[in-house]
Amino acid sequence: LHILSADAHTLDDGTALDPFTVGAPVEARQRAARAFEATAAGAPAGMEAAVRRFARRVPAARRPASDPGIEVRRPDDGHGRAAEFRVECPDRPGLLHDLARALSAAGCDLHRVRVATLGPRALDAFSVTVAGRAPAPGEETERLLAALRAAAAAPG
Repeated sequence: LHILSADAHTLDDGTALDPFTVGAPVEARQRAARAFEATAAGAPAGMEAAVRRFARRVPAARRPASDPGIEVRRPDDGHGRAAEFRVECPDRPGLLHDLARALSAAGCDLHRVRVATLGPRALDAFSVTVAGRAPAPGEETERLLAALRAAAAAPG
């Protein structure tokens, strides 16, 4: 499923509200979409493999070539309760999954996610905390920026 936009929030009680706008799958991808939905309803451990299987079904001609135009930044001043990270890069199957997984692996809690796809480009913003606080400017922020950069550049 091609995610056109999303605006996800986590409430103070931990409830996630995740509305997505997706492009309707073409006939050839409907079976893959149903399998993906079935996996999403199951155990979280199977999700990454399902994302990879679905991404392989997207024709190679539709996948963007490796693009050095990856921009990852932290536009806030570092004094809020959470940090905002923004990623602008070529869109590809599995991109949102890879970015969220990189933040999770780095110990971040996601509080708000806003994503949009504009043509071949993805514009994603993540509001995160680490151990209940905003990541510190400097080394901690640089480590998170590097993790997002690597995830954005990863093959689909």
